[in-house]
Amino acid sequence: MTLTIGTMAYNAFPEMKEAMATVLETAGPYRLIFLDNGSDEPLDRFLFEELRPHWEGRCQGEPTYIRNEENAGVVFGWQQIIGCCQTDILALIHNDVQILDPGWDTGVLQLFASDPNLGLVSFFGCPGVMANGLRGGIHPGAVAGWSNMSDAEQHGMRIIEPRPIAVPDSFAMVLRRRMLDKGGGLDLRFAPDHGYDRALGLQSLALGFHNMVAPVACTHLSRRSRSVPQYGPWLSRNAGTDDDWQVLRDKDALLLKIWGPCLPLYVNEDFTFANTDRFSGEPTGRDVLGYDWRSP
Repeated sequence: MTLTIGTMAYNAFPEMKEAMATVLETAGPYRLIFLDNGSDEPLDRFLFEELRPHWEGRCQGEPTYIRNEENAGVVFGWQQIIGCCQTDILALIHNDVQILDPGWDTGVLQLFASDPNLGLVSFFGCPGVMANGLRGGIHPGAVAGWSNMSDAEQHGMRIIEPRPIAVPDSFAMVLRRRMLDKGGGLDLRFAPDHGYDRALGLQSLALGFHNMVAPVACTHLSRRSRSVPQYGPWLSRNAGTDDDWQVLRDKDALLLKIWGPCLPLYVNEDFTFANTDRFSGEPTGRDVLGYDWRSP
């Protein structure tokens, strides 16, 4: 079972090198795909020179470098990486994630090897999706999840053993190619960059696969990375308008349009589904297994 690590970047910044070094030095062997998503200047030197000490000797062969002339967004970027992956397991990891567990890949690959129906492993995940489409399932009405992140207690519960989940957080997702191929990859209706991780988790369940969260010690530097000027043009592309908020509302509405008949949904420890009083809203009774989300 071979792992590919995929990541993307829009311009280089110190936090990215700091984070990516931890990802590349704590795993191996692996293949590496790096997508330069429309950076102002090509990032090939960053990958092949600055990052080389961190992947050399661990990466099988030279990394694959993909250059987009314009930023295609997160969803299309991940889909490009999926299309280039030639291994059976693919880790999509944001460029601002620090992994603190040496050998994290070994534990994750063991999870896939022990369960042929495991489709997705995340480092942060929630056992349920509430009637409004948001993550939940731990505390009534709360958007909370399980992880072994450094700030786990701020947004949920710290775990020390893998747990079944319904939906992941996109900052770190390890995916079985067979699940992606069966579902046709990511749902591009959620482009450019919102809601696709919840949709992917539900898609995996509908295809008959399991989802789990692994207790990988990590830190997500999203607050720091979002504040650096190199990301400014992308993050504030609609600054001064309501467009960004409207995009979020539209994508949440799309999630409910597609998956609403299956919500609320809660994944029990044995991977069965149950509607419980942990959710707001009335149970719908529609089982996610075999649900056809592809229909318009």
